[in-house]
Amino acid sequence: MKSKRIKYLLSLVPSTLLFLAPISVNATGLDGVSISGGKVTVDVSKGTGVSDVTDLAGFWNKIFSVGRLVISGVTGIAAIALVGIFAYKAVALSKSSNNPKERKDALDGMLYAFIGAALLGGASLLSGLAYGLFQ
Repeated sequence: MKSKRIKYLLSLVPSTLLFLAPISVNATGLDGVSISGGKVTVDVSKGTGVSDVTDLAGFWNKIFSVGRLVISGVTGIAAIALVGIFAYKAVALSKSSNNPKERKDALDGMLYAFIGAALLGGASLLSGLAYGLFQ
């Protein structure tokens, strides 16, 4: 059983490294930004400092729009993880037909994954509603 878990964890390593691949950044045309020797240098005295926030209402609109994007991203990633957990528990349920304790654990896990997915969907819905109301 442990060797299967180790093989599974080792199979996740290459797919995780895909997300950690180096990303090239093009900084041409930006005043005060230079890249040399793999280091980024920013001269803040050359920046324009232009912002779309001019008053308190604009500040809160900016906070809500950024917060909505963060909440949507986090809940989306967590929902995908919960779908995986739900599928894992469904497989565990199919394997535990003769063992009542394992069957109960699998059913509880599926219930908790479903409740978590519902709460995450509600959080995303409420953040969108709040953004629409306070915009």
